Amino acid sequence: MRANNMMTAISRLFGQDPQGKSRAMKTKPANDNAGLQPGGVGKTNNTLRCKGYAMHQESARICRKSRLLQLLLNKGPVSRHDLDELLGAENTPDLVMRLRRNNGFELPCERRPMIDGDGLPCLAGSYKLSDADFPMARAFINFGEHSWEFIAAKRQAESFRRAE
Repeated sequence: MRANNMMTAISRLFGQDPQGKSRAMKTKPANDNAGLQPGGVGKTNNTLRCKGYAMHQESARICRKSRLLQLLLNKGPVSRHDLDELLGAENTPDLVMRLRRNNGFELPCERRPMIDGDGLPCLAGSYKLSDADFPMARAFINFGEHSWEFIAAKRQAESFRRAE
């Protein structure tokens, strides 16, 4: 009897009723795009800004990394404050840290003296791409962080840094 119950459960799981007849599996229309999400199912609120599909937290981070690199390629050195505004993220130093640790970018931060809103002297940081970072940034944006092109650019940047 127990084996029969297991077979019934398995057949229901795979879309057949106990008599062996195939039945169509029904889903809610809201879940029709769930398979497009990298890393899982369900619905997220953040569906904009990256290749037109709903984003998982990690894919949102990858899109932010790509936008950060695109800004640095196009604008040159950009202050941390401006990056926060342009990216729509509140913690760009975290993105920079992840690009440095996980993807091998240098992303030097130039600190320059300035006066803050309270009239006190402070050091404002501006991030920029190093010479070795440019080909890596282009490969990251165009092909992704797991592509052969990015891996080759990363190896070339590492050998460039060793030669200096």
